[in-house]
This record gives sequence, structure tokens and C-alpha cells, in this order.
Amino acid sequence: MTKLYAFPRDKKKKYVIPAGTKYIEADAFAGARHLTALTVSAGIKHLSINVADCSSLRKIVFKEGIHGVYLYGGPVTDDTSFKSGLNIKVQ
Repeated sequence: MTKLYAFPRDKKKKYVIPAGTKYIEADAFAGARHLTALTVSAGIKHLSINVADCSSLRKIVFKEGIHGVYLYGGPVTDDTSFKSGLNIKVQ
């Protein structure tokens, strides 16, 4: 799989994007309410991630080698969908 268009909205816990993935649709994770952590592989060089309504998301890890990231809450952002306590790391 080299492209990720949609993440299952009811999938729970952590998700590691496979190393061979080259493209992620910007809204692939929007609405993933049970996602707690996301790891983005270095195979992706530039990406946008909409985290609207990802109320359980606490951690995003970007593997070293990613050149550009745009992280946003999308059009349905409210006080609970994009929390200031989100832990973002580069490894």
C-alpha cells in the first residue's frame, strides 16, 4: 500500500503508517475518535493531516526525514477536537 485515503473511524488505539506509504489524503484521519497515537513514516516527505474530531489523539510521532507538515483541525474544529496537550515528536 503506497496511498492512504481513509482511516477506519472506529479503529482504536495506536496506528503506525506503513513505511512504504508515500501519500496520505489530508482528511484520512478526520473523525477517528478512538485513535490515541499516530506515527508517520519517513517515506512521506510533505503532508497535511486534519485531526478534526480526533478527541482521543494524544501523540503524533514524525519519523526524521519528513520535510513539511501542516497539522490542522479542519472545518469542524471545536475546543475538544484539537487539544493543546497533543504531544508532537520527531524521531
